[in-house]
Amino acid sequence: MASGSRPVKAAARFIEEGGNAVVTEDLREALGRPARTYRQWAEDHRPAFVPA
Repeated sequence: MASGSRPVKAAARFIEEGGNAVVTEDLREALGRPARTYRQWAEDHRPAFVPA
């Protein structure tokens, strides 16, 4: 196995085991606002992904 794939596999295992299930207020505290959803971010940046 290539050494570069170890971190990816470790991250995938962390997620599969529920590692991302913990929700904190860290982002809100750092930014001074709540986090946006991926959908909100994508809608805000739609022009970057749609051909002109």
